Amino acid sequence: IYSDLRDSKPYLYFHFPNINVKLENGFYDFTFITNSEGLREVNDYNEIEKSVIYLGDSIIEGASLENHETLDSHFENITGITSLNFGLGSANTIQEYHLLKDKYKSSYNTKLVVLGFCLNDLPHNKITKYFDPNVGNWKVYDFYEEPTITGIVKSFIKKSKLILFVYNAINQKNHEAAANDRFSAKNYKKEAVDNTELYLNKISEFCKLIGSEFIVVIFPYESQLKNEKILKNQAQDVLKTILKKNNIDYIDLYEPLHFQYNNNKSIRWYHDDCHPYK
Repeated sequence: IYSDLRDSKPYLYFHFPNINVKLENGFYDFTFITNSEGLREVNDYNEIEKSVIYLGDSIIEGASLENHETLDSHFENITGITSLNFGLGSANTIQEYHLLKDKYKSSYNTKLVVLGFCLNDLPHNKITKYFDPNVGNWKVYDFYEEPTITGIVKSFIKKSKLILFVYNAINQKNHEAAANDRFSAKNYKKEAVDNTELYLNKISEFCKLIGSEFIVVIFPYESQLKNEKILKNQAQDVLKTILKKNNIDYIDLYEPLHFQYNNNKSIRWYHDDCHPYK
């Protein structure tokens, strides 16, 4: 479902337009439909009186979900307001900004952009990834750093299979360490945090440019909800510090979901540790 756009777009990959394909792999069994713009929408849109854009990674795109089960579809059904799915699986805040800037049309008349922020974007905001159709998976494209000597060297060696293997192995270890430590704020490096702040501000400024409000919705991991106590100094707190500093509105779903999760244990809340269940 993903095209390789390394030669043409700064977000590096996107959905093929006009596809209707059934995806089956283990617990995954759903149909993925896109419109002529490659958005996960059944319909094409020309002039819209007003709309809401849902921006983000696979949580917004709707991993494991049918088109009508995605967050934007539910919002549209409840409110009657046209809601556009700008979600892109495995994207980070850097790529989401470029995608919004490129795909937005003035005819959408968007009044609100909702950025669904998955916590794995925090460590991932120091790299960009592309989709390799030869292996059917994502690979590191670039180390998104200021042009320091270290950054130049990393960019030079980024295509080395050995280097990428080592980098990905270290990154996986870091991710596992963060999970074992309940996503403690101390696990998030300054470089990734700075890039997150930079591109959240870029999205915010673009929203102002098009006359839209902007809000960030923070999704917790299921493993955070399993702890009976509300955990402090977590990844959410790192992100909220950035958002407060830059006067960006947000909704943190951690505490309300924690309450619901622990008081409604018969409900299946998550598809996996990251993705909310339908």
